[in-house]
Amino acid sequence: MNEAISMKNMLQAKINDGIEREKNRLEKEKEKTIKSNNINHYSKVGSLTVALSLYCFIMTILWLIEHSEPLKTIPKWFSSRGENIKAIWNGIIAIHTWAYNLLEPYMNDFIAKAIPFILLLALIGAFGYFVLWRGFWVLLDKWSELWSHYDYKSQKLLKASITVAIITVSIPLAILLVEVIPLSLNVLSWWLILSVGLNVIYHAITYRL
Repeated sequence: MNEAISMKNMLQAKINDGIEREKNRLEKEKEKTIKSNNINHYSKVGSLTVALSLYCFIMTILWLIEHSEPLKTIPKWFSSRGENIKAIWNGIIAIHTWAYNLLEPYMNDFIAKAIPFILLLALIGAFGYFVLWRGFWVLLDKWSELWSHYDYKSQKLLKASITVAIITVSIPLAILLVEVIPLSLNVLSWWLILSVGLNVIYHAITYRL
């Protein structure tokens, strides 16, 4: 009786083992088929997107030949950034002068100058480290994480091609906005806003696709 039960259990274990192996085999074949289909899909779409990106680039250059006037204002963008830096520097000097005038009646002249200088230096250092330096590495990690999410080279090619296409198309859009919208924004500022903004939106929407 015990031997019969033992044989029955062994037979059942073999049957269960065979079923499990067949189930795993079918799942692996299914995953392999899905992966192959995905690679073929992204290869076709990626190649088409590369061609469209190249077409957008060529058409943008041809369009710029006829609408090159706003591009002549690009050097002003860099000079404006220089003015912004000067304004920030003048603001720092003004704050130091204000703090010095506030402290000077109550302490030594050297100490009255040193305290605001040290505090401003500490604030600038903290801003540079926590906002600029740490912010740069956080953005870099996010960017690396974004591209590591994609499983296939053709999938990365598709995303990269669309990214380039958005950057390219943003050029004529920026020029059109300069001509249509009565704001004092430089064409380079419009292009940065559009290319960065649209790419952030695109990658956020398609992150899991």
